[in-house]
Amino acid sequence: SQSAMKKNRESILQLRQDNKRLYRKVAEAKAGDEHIIRVAFQTKGLKQDAFHNMSGKAALTAVDQKVLSKTKRLNASKHTTRTYQQRLDELKREYERIKPEGGSGAVSSSAWERKKEEDAMNLHALENRLEKTQFKSKEAENITSYYQKLKTQLQDESLTFQGQLDSLEAEILKYREELHSLQVM
Repeated sequence: SQSAMKKNRESILQLRQDNKRLYRKVAEAKAGDEHIIRVAFQTKGLKQDAFHNMSGKAALTAVDQKVLSKTKRLNASKHTTRTYQQRLDELKREYERIKPEGGSGAVSSSAWERKKEEDAMNLHALENRLEKTQFKSKEAENITSYYQKLKTQLQDESLTFQGQLDSLEAEILKYREELHSLQVM
């Protein structure tokens, strides 16, 4: 019994030493993470207090998410800026096209002629589109009338179909009876 108690005490002492050693390892790992976070955020000027209780990986993930979010906002802002710039360029070109040449308030003859030419080209393009649409419409009408005729023909055939089916069934019955009578002989 004394030897068992002595053995238990020794194992308790051993376990306590192992426990202390493991606590030190955890503390060193945390201190290493804290040191990494402190060094990383000291140079970047970020707030390290928010990441104080996080592991190095968790802090890195949080920072990555913030960077990703800000990158998305930057890309959205760039897209908006590009869109506005394109619209501004379009408006400038339109203004230059409409603006009268020279200092007078009257529209010059060359600007008037350019406007007429553009209008004529637009009218020509619209006429071409109208012709194409009319052609497609006519083609659709032809196809519709063809299918309408086909439908009517099939409906007419369906009216006589039942009678033909009945006569064929009667004929089959007649042949069966003949076959049966021949088999009996």
